[in-house]
Amino acid sequence: MVMVSRVSSRSERATSCRSTSGSFASRSTPRHNVGCRRRWLVSSLRQRPISVSGQLAQQHHHLRRQGGVSVSFARRSLRVFASEGGESNGSGALSLATDLFPVWVVLACAIAVVRPHYFSWFDGRPLVFGLSSTMLGMGLTLTLDEVKGALLRIKDVSRGCALQYTVMPLLGYAVSRAFALPRAFAVGVVLVACCPGGTASNIVSYLARADVPLSVMMTTVSTAGAVLMTPLLTKVFAGTLVPVNAGAMLWSTAQIVLLPVLVGAFANTTFPRTTAKISKVTPVYAVLMVAVVCASVVSRNVETIVSAGAGLFASLVGLHAGGFLLGYLISRRTGGSERVARTTSIEVGMQNSALGCVLATLHFADPMTAAPAAISACIHSVLGSTLAGLWRATDAKKG
Repeated sequence: MVMVSRVSSRSERATSCRSTSGSFASRSTPRHNVGCRRRWLVSSLRQRPISVSGQLAQQHHHLRRQGGVSVSFARRSLRVFASEGGESNGSGALSLATDLFPVWVVLACAIAVVRPHYFSWFDGRPLVFGLSSTMLGMGLTLTLDEVKGALLRIKDVSRGCALQYTVMPLLGYAVSRAFALPRAFAVGVVLVACCPGGTASNIVSYLARADVPLSVMMTTVSTAGAVLMTPLLTKVFAGTLVPVNAGAMLWSTAQIVLLPVLVGAFANTTFPRTTAKISKVTPVYAVLMVAVVCASVVSRNVETIVSAGAGLFASLVGLHAGGFLLGYLISRRTGGSERVARTTSIEVGMQNSALGCVLATLHFADPMTAAPAAISACIHSVLGSTLAGLWRATDAKKG
């Protein structure tokens, strides 16, 4: 490792040696210039990675005849170069798989429509485990200090929750009227618009390189506020009072979101080297979980989704797209940074559709009232994943 650091720090001298001494394969090269030739060899390997083993063999053959470079040195140089290239290729593949997030979500949902039994088993305990383990993986990228800092960001959290319970209910009411939806569908759209932020928003924030601790705090606070706001807003915009089980909602949020993140942050603070290795694969795992979760929701509501009209799909696309857009713009206009605006956009645009399904099933006689929530889960995941992919690509271009 010492040799590698010396080589990297002397790359300019290696180039200088080549320009002043000519080709090192030449028989006229002085035998005493061993150090210079070593630097040139490693420099040439780094600059021309294609067919590196063949180049190394040729160069080393000439240099060894002159006593310039030892076999062990050449082999060590090749091992260092190959290991760096392997790590780079591996991380590049993982990054590419993560950037294709929307593709995997759409593909999984399409398969679920054709073969529902492939994903219908992913419910109950498997679903809770998948989401909790994903949140644990996100926690491994955080520290306890970052989590504590998010707790103190009252302005950012309050802004996100306020937009959650103003922008989305208003949009839900507006799109249901604009598309003249039947009453069952209209009530379902308003109901899902009045729900708090969902767990998937935290995962998408992670993949979009937004502010994960802030996203978790927003989800937790908006979920606590849903005990009052969801019934009240549903009554105002849909004319129906929908009671919410406060204890069950808070426990689900703590179990799936808050506790895993805290455990992961504690582990990262205590064992940073170990968690650094694990965190390399957590984005891909998060992508896999979101795709499977979306597909599982679709698989259990295939008939409802297929029978729904184009107006319902269009209204839900308008609802969530408007939430993403207004969440971002209002956050930026009110002093939020780019990361905060991304987080707020995702938190506002992605609802707890599962809660909407449960409430619609429990409190409305017409089963079609649950259809908007089922379709909403797929639509906001696809839109959110696409947005996360665009932001990742933007960050990659900026370097």
